[in-house]
Amino acid sequence: MKMNEKNPYVTAFNNELKRLLPSAGQPHSQNGGLLHEMIEAQQRLEQIIELLPDAMLVINLQGEVVFWNKAIEDMTGVPKSEMIGKGNYEYAIPFYGERRPILIDIALNEEREQELMDKYDFSGREEGTLSGEVYVPKTYGGKGAYLWGYASKLYDRKGNLYGAVQSIRDISDRKAAEEGLRLAEERFSKAFRSSPTPLVISTLKDGVFLDVNDAFLESTGYQREELIGKTVQETNIWPSFEIREKLVQDLLAGKVIKDVIGTILTKDSEERLVQLSMERIEVNGEDCLVILFLDITEKMQMEKDIARLDRLNLIGQMAASIGHEIRNPMTAVRGFIQLLSMASNKIVNLRPQYLDQVVKAISPIIEANAIYKGINVLLELGKPPMPVIDEKEIRQMILNLANNGIEAMTEGGTLTLGTCQIGNEIVLYVGDQGSGLDPTIIEKLGTPFLTTKDRGTGLGLAVCYSIAARHNARMDFQTGPNGTTFMVYFPMVDE
Repeated sequence: MKMNEKNPYVTAFNNELKRLLPSAGQPHSQNGGLLHEMIEAQQRLEQIIELLPDAMLVINLQGEVVFWNKAIEDMTGVPKSEMIGKGNYEYAIPFYGERRPILIDIALNEEREQELMDKYDFSGREEGTLSGEVYVPKTYGGKGAYLWGYASKLYDRKGNLYGAVQSIRDISDRKAAEEGLRLAEERFSKAFRSSPTPLVISTLKDGVFLDVNDAFLESTGYQREELIGKTVQETNIWPSFEIREKLVQDLLAGKVIKDVIGTILTKDSEERLVQLSMERIEVNGEDCLVILFLDITEKMQMEKDIARLDRLNLIGQMAASIGHEIRNPMTAVRGFIQLLSMASNKIVNLRPQYLDQVVKAISPIIEANAIYKGINVLLELGKPPMPVIDEKEIRQMILNLANNGIEAMTEGGTLTLGTCQIGNEIVLYVGDQGSGLDPTIIEKLGTPFLTTKDRGTGLGLAVCYSIAARHNARMDFQTGPNGTTFMVYFPMVDE
């Protein structure tokens, strides 16, 4: 029953009272007079009120309890024998621990209605019936409870005011359920809004945006007010609405929509490659969708770049196997290619990115080269904050340092790739278990064409120093008979 509806028990009781209760001033009947008829009517009313499931009480115009049914006995623990005939707000004590007006008194005293109704959390009046919700701290059992009450005046068949009736219902369980639901919705809302993954809630039928999180707004360039209440067709986020409809139909057919590759458009009409998942949910009784968008544009491009590097590495290995006769010309060509990486005016694309992600992305290539030479690779990723970097240049730096480390070791050695934070700097380090750097070249490290390898160009480490300089980073190293570790220190950036 909705709380703004009139209580059917109060209405039924009121109607029955009018039917049974004689009018004041009615002459004696042939069956024994008015007194006998009133006693008979009261007994019938007691039978009716005893059967009602809600706790109910009736008071007369003097504020004395006339009826106190079994349901209210069970609720309060106060038997009928101790309450019938009591006045002076005695009936309020089981609920409030004190004598005070309650809803039934407000029904009889319309002059004080506004003053008294302010004590209730919610109140209303409909067709002469008052309703109100209140928290009572000292109710039955010594614990607090939320109660919902209905109160109405009582009239006899002639329209004379007889008293008032009130029903009381304990709604503590319902309030607890509502609070639990509210907290659950609040937790969901916080998780939804703060999730780093772009999320959308839309209607299933028309694709109307109901909510989007901050990550989705950031990735698409929209403002919240530009999306909420509009359909996906109006916003043009889906390049093809038919694709969305096909996914919805598959979902309704029982298929799992997870990690599907597709495209969406940003506000600037930039096409982004996404990996999306879709779930069906219900919002306020309406079928809706929650859609997860994972932008994989950069990831896919990086995989293409890695594949290209793999092919170039293969070509390099093939070229190196051609023979000693053409080693010098090939070395010269490779040297000129590496010189391009040292250009001081080279354009770099700097943006915040986690070093751990770059290391993980390039590690398969390094591991392949290491396995070929019997070298182990160990990752020590410390999850430091994001520096501002050009991802492609950092991959080149890691490859150069890793290749140097691999070539410095014999079979069975371990190459370590790691990240960490030291003070206000973010550190990338690459360590080997070789025999250490030649002391005669330590002061000249980073000088172009300085090499101790038969097939080296002497530019790999020089390129690393150039990349570090373009990132406002500094390079350092530790070397000894047990190996060498190169460290690159990136500055922290303000959020």
